[in-house]
Amino acid sequence: MEIFTYHPLDFFRPLIEQNDIQLQMVESGSKIQRIRAIRRAIRNSNPDIVISFLNTPNLLAELSGLPLRNFTLIVSERNMEYGGKTLRSLRRFLLHLLADAVVTNSYAQAELIQERAPWLKSRLATIPNCVDLDRFRPAPPNPVQHQESTRVLVLGRFEQQKNPLAMLAALEILVGEYRRTDLVVDWYGNDFFIDGKPTTKSSLYLHLKEEIERRSLAGHFRLHPPERDVVQLYQSATVLCLPSLHEGCSNVICEAMACGIPVLASRVGDNALLVDDGVSGFIFSPDSPRDIADALVRFISLSPEERMEMGRISRKKAEANFSLDEFVAKYRGLFAKLKKVEHRYCSFE
Repeated sequence: MEIFTYHPLDFFRPLIEQNDIQLQMVESGSKIQRIRAIRRAIRNSNPDIVISFLNTPNLLAELSGLPLRNFTLIVSERNMEYGGKTLRSLRRFLLHLLADAVVTNSYAQAELIQERAPWLKSRLATIPNCVDLDRFRPAPPNPVQHQESTRVLVLGRFEQQKNPLAMLAALEILVGEYRRTDLVVDWYGNDFFIDGKPTTKSSLYLHLKEEIERRSLAGHFRLHPPERDVVQLYQSATVLCLPSLHEGCSNVICEAMACGIPVLASRVGDNALLVDDGVSGFIFSPDSPRDIADALVRFISLSPEERMEMGRISRKKAEANFSLDEFVAKYRGLFAKLKKVEHRYCSFE
């Protein structure tokens, strides 16, 4: 197995080195030089199978196979499409005809691609995300632990997709109308500051801070920078909430379920497949702060035993659907379908 990347891969480097995987940083100047460098690296590697992740690596892998290739090519659709048809998405889907398979990590994205690019139907395969179930696991029982407030955890970038202003409006309803002052929202995410200074992408974060202060909710809606070790965040939370306007297969939902906590999620992407409404959490409309607030009220009204049961159900579903063995088995099945080989493959990041 080899991994080719054209950007520093520091986030995953410890895991790669721990497993003795060969990593090659393909350096280049212009975009044309990058295509040539990636193409040369792939062909010199002489792989059996190439897997690419994300849109630009997909394009590089597809162009690297022209005019003829002797490897199987699998491209990936990791982010849920939203909005109407665009020339850019049409061009991307047409280029996928150069691949042998298109893997989505959500059933919602697969359905959307079938609708917008029916010529890819025979190439589509859906393989949901996997979770390290040994690392992401419920906290050890602590009979003396008692939470005086409901701790709502949100993990996501401070941008429109993640819907923070609707979440704030829902909290205002809870505190103002329902008088639920025993609830705290802890939101961890990228504020897009560089060297301590805001950038153009920081505008929503700055606006959110102003709105929190204006609505006197600073004690109930707390903003935090990203946290690398998120396991302890899940284990110390009462519930995870994901109010996103669009998602595919959400990593944070999968991880929270593996950690045995209930999940409140918007009715988008595969969220309603991951979270059984009223069983392991609650589903709401992301367009309605009132609906988000109602889901929170429904959860707060549960007894401690009912919340624990939701968490147990979440963990069982994670074990059944998000294990590494299940993930690997699905990829092996795809490999076998496309090409009868079981040795190395080349992966892009």
